[in-house]
Amino acid sequence: MLEERWSEITDCQQKTLDLVTRVVNTYALSALNPLLTSCREAVRRSDFLVAVLGRFKAGKSSFLNHLIGRNILPVGVVPVTSVVTEISYGKEDRVQIQFHNGRTAQGSLTDLPSFVMEPENPQNQKRVASVSVQVPELARWPGVRLIDTPGVDSTFIHNTETSLAWAPQVDVALVAVGVDPPLSKQDIDLIRKLSTYTAHLAVLLTKVDLLSPSEEQEVLVFVRSQLKQALGEEIPVYPYSTWAGYEHWRIHFQEAYMAPLSADTDRRKQEIISHKLAALVADCQSYLQLAQNAAEASQSKRLEFRTQTVVQKEFVADTRLSMQLTARQAMAGIRASISNELLPNERIIVQELLESFAQAKPDFPRNFGPMLAAFENWLQMALTTSLTDLSERKRADLAQPVAGLQQQYQRLLQAFRDQLSERTMALWALPCARLNPRLL
Repeated sequence: MLEERWSEITDCQQKTLDLVTRVVNTYALSALNPLLTSCREAVRRSDFLVAVLGRFKAGKSSFLNHLIGRNILPVGVVPVTSVVTEISYGKEDRVQIQFHNGRTAQGSLTDLPSFVMEPENPQNQKRVASVSVQVPELARWPGVRLIDTPGVDSTFIHNTETSLAWAPQVDVALVAVGVDPPLSKQDIDLIRKLSTYTAHLAVLLTKVDLLSPSEEQEVLVFVRSQLKQALGEEIPVYPYSTWAGYEHWRIHFQEAYMAPLSADTDRRKQEIISHKLAALVADCQSYLQLAQNAAEASQSKRLEFRTQTVVQKEFVADTRLSMQLTARQAMAGIRASISNELLPNERIIVQELLESFAQAKPDFPRNFGPMLAAFENWLQMALTTSLTDLSERKRADLAQPVAGLQQQYQRLLQAFRDQLSERTMALWALPCARLNPRLL
């Protein structure tokens, strides 16, 4: 009976997913594609993803190494992780690198730092989409795939963007929070954001070795009460430390958190899919409600909207000005950055041109006019070839400041969307609809 019931629910979920897909395609709701893709992947996968997210230096990679019982992920005293890393069971060690251009490559655990570490792959210049690691140690948790993510709110903005962009894929979220400080607004905002994508949320309270037993209990009470006050529900909190003498917390976490995850994967999988679908349907409903309200609006309401639109011209102008100022400020820095990369190669290029000229000179015409024209054509082609080769070799370094400007524009655009969403909600009176800024 239970299997039949889950089969019916799965069929219902598939029909819902098909319906939402048609709505998204019909109304071109491309902003919903990440969550829609996450739902499809969750339906397709047999396992589920347990993602460790949180602020930088909260101890996410160290925790996973300690939990697995083997130093797999690189750690350091500065923000290290720059790429999402998946760890699953395999009979033997295996590493696969997926690049943004669709290419894949095989590697070993010793190669891992060169792809996932910020110092060795700054701003992900190697364009790594994700890294998949298989190790025998995960045989004890069948159906579970552990995910290590870059830290948020560090000086490396791209790390935060990588983690938040990946967030819709999460099935089970474990938010790492260090005891220094024990809980921040950023932690709560992250948990609230993740609640859109999963109902299975927990907090990993790391570095409890820094606290005395009495302080540990005091911090636990504080964190639990703050989470209940901010989110309106109780969120499980698991103390943890990778230091010797705190093995009891690892045992407790394995028994209270990991074991139940792998004990009833089918039921939990259905719950995860249902939650994601509910969030997706809510977003679609909000958009359709907005469209309906706009279509049914009275003439006076339309006039009010037009008036508000005129008022918002100042808001749009401010955004445009911010983007222009950002571009002007960045231009000088980009020019300086490119010069710093190219100037050290000036002597090499000059020497190469002189050698090439010596070979080409005998073929030049003897008359001055044609000789000058031939020299100009040769110089243009030779310089183009030399600078193109140099640009290819230095592509990652030359593109870095441009990537930084792109990230600034993305933040300005997101702020514009958020404000536009709030004003649209207020104008069309949608207190019950959850209009997501991603829809605009």
